[in-house]
Amino acid sequence: MLQAIADRLRSGGPTDIDTLLEDTRRAMESYEICRTRLEAVRAELNAQISRGQST
Repeated sequence: MLQAIADRLRSGGPTDIDTLLEDTRRAMESYEICRTRLEAVRAELNAQISRGQST
C-alpha cells in the first residue's frame, strides 16, 4: 500500500486534494501499525536477551 502511494506521488500524485488526504490517512495508519509491531518485537527480543543473560 505505501509503495503504491509513493509511486503515485512520484508520478505526479493524485489529481485532487481529497485523494491526497485519503492516501495520507492510509499511509499514516499503515506506518502506525508497522511501528507498533516493531516495538512489540523489540520488547520481546529484549526480554529474551535479558532472560538469556540471567541464566
